[in-house]
Amino acid sequence: MGEKWRKLHDFEDIKYERTGDGIAKITINRPKVRNAFRPLTVSEMKQALDMARDDGDIGVVVITGEGDEAFCSGGDQRVRGKGGYVDPKEKIPRLNILDVQKQIRSMPKPVVAMVAGYAIEHLAKVRCKVEAASEFRYGEALVDEHSLVIAVSQSGETADTLAAVRQAHRAGAQVIAITNVVGSALPLEADGALYMQAGPEISVAGTKTFMTRMVCGLLLALRLGDARGTLDVTEHQRLVAELQGLPDLLSKTLELEPMLVELGQRFAHTHSALYIGRGINFPIAMEGALKLKEISYVHAEGYAAGELKHGPIALLEPDVPVIAIATRSATLPKMVSNVQEVHSRDAPVIALITEGEDPFDAGFATTIPVPGCSEVLSPLINVIPLQLFAYHVAVQRGCDVDQPRNLAKSVTVE
Repeated sequence: MGEKWRKLHDFEDIKYERTGDGIAKITINRPKVRNAFRPLTVSEMKQALDMARDDGDIGVVVITGEGDEAFCSGGDQRVRGKGGYVDPKEKIPRLNILDVQKQIRSMPKPVVAMVAGYAIEHLAKVRCKVEAASEFRYGEALVDEHSLVIAVSQSGETADTLAAVRQAHRAGAQVIAITNVVGSALPLEADGALYMQAGPEISVAGTKTFMTRMVCGLLLALRLGDARGTLDVTEHQRLVAELQGLPDLLSKTLELEPMLVELGQRFAHTHSALYIGRGINFPIAMEGALKLKEISYVHAEGYAAGELKHGPIALLEPDVPVIAIATRSATLPKMVSNVQEVHSRDAPVIALITEGEDPFDAGFATTIPVPGCSEVLSPLINVIPLQLFAYHVAVQRGCDVDQPRNLAKSVTVE
C-alpha cells in the first residue's frame, strides 16, 4: 500500500493512496477559509484523477477531505430475482420506475427515472411508466406479478420509496433497487439490486450520484434489450464500447469550465431561467433547472421544447436566459426551430451543441460545444455543463453550494 503527495497550489496538497486491489483514495488537504473549506475545483479534480490513471489498474477512486474514512469497492453488478437471474422477456411485459429524487427535492417529475425510462423503451421496446414514489404509493398502482418495479434512491432509506416498494410487493411485482448504500433498507427489501458505487457524496445537491444512477439505468436498459432480443448485437457492443470510453469524453467536457465560469458571472443576477430539451434530454433540461434552483436560489423551469408555445414562451424577455440542449439527435431540426422562436423574443440563448456540428448562425446563440456521442448516452455528457453553470452562478451569488438552505441530504420521514 503506497502513498504519494503532489503539490497543486502554494497552499494545497493532494495525497494519493492505494487502499486495496484496484482501489485508490485521494485526500484533499486544504486550510479553512472563513471557517469553511473552499470547494474543490475541476482542474484539481482532474489532477487527482490523473494520479490514479498513471497507476494503470485502478478501477475505483474515492476523493475525500482530510480526515474522511469513506471507501467504496468495485465488482460486477448483476440483476437477480428471487428465482435466479431476471428473465425480462418472459416475466416483465410492463415496467414501472419509481424514483425518489424529485420527492426529496420537490420536483414535479423524477428525472433520473425518466432518462432510464426513455432508454428502456428505446432499447428494450417495453412500455415504461415513470412515477414519483410519493405518488405511486397513494395512487392506483396498476402492477401485478408480470410487472417489474425499479426503485431508485441514493440513500436507500427514503420513506416514500420503501413504502412504495412494499406496496409493489403486495401486488406481486418484482422489484429492483438502484442505490448507493450497500446494506441500506431498500436493497434488503428488493428482489435484486444495482449499486451505484459512487462513493460518499457530501453535497446535498448530488452530481456524481446523479451520473451513476443514469449509468445504472442505461446498463439495465441494455440488459433488457439483450434479453428480449430487441437490441442488435452489433448495436449493443457499440453502445457498451461508448460507455467504456465515457471517462475520456467527460474529461474533455470538464475542460469547458472556463467558458462556464464566464457565463456564471454574466448571469449571476438573473431572476429567472428556462431550460428546454427534447426526447431523452428533456429530463436533463429539468435537472439543469433543478440544480440552478437548489444551489443558487434562482427560479428556473425545465420544459419539453415542443411545449414552449403552450405557456412558457410568455415568460421570455431580455433578462430571462434560455438554456437549450441542441446536441446531435433525431429531433435537432425541431430544436433549432424552437430556439429561433426564443431568439425572436429577444431572450438570450445558451445552447449546448455537438462539437463541430453547430446548427445555428453566427451570433445567434452562445454555444457550448460538447463531445459527440450516441443520443441515448448524451444525457451523461450534457448534464455536466448544466451542473457547472449552476455551480458558478451559485459561487458568484455567494451561496453555500454544498449545504443549500432548507434542503436535507436524505428524507427518512413522509
